Amino acid sequence: MVGIKNNRRTQYTIQTLKRALLTLLQQEPLAKVTVTQICQEADINRGTFYLHFDNPDNLFEAIENDIFDQISHC
Repeated sequence: MVGIKNNRRTQYTIQTLKRALLTLLQQEPLAKVTVTQICQEADINRGTFYLHFDNPDNLFEAIENDIFDQISHC
């Protein structure tokens, strides 16, 4: 099902990028985190990152939205 938005591979990739950013945020502030660092931590290439997100701030916003969604469903 390649090419279908939100397929299992896409979901895995996005979750991996989110985990990588959260790991990096334990070491330095968001303003200093680079796409290169996120990709290295996630073991994903830059093209894949940019397929899903524009920049680290956009990725962080996706994490915030996940948290908000979890809270609103309680």
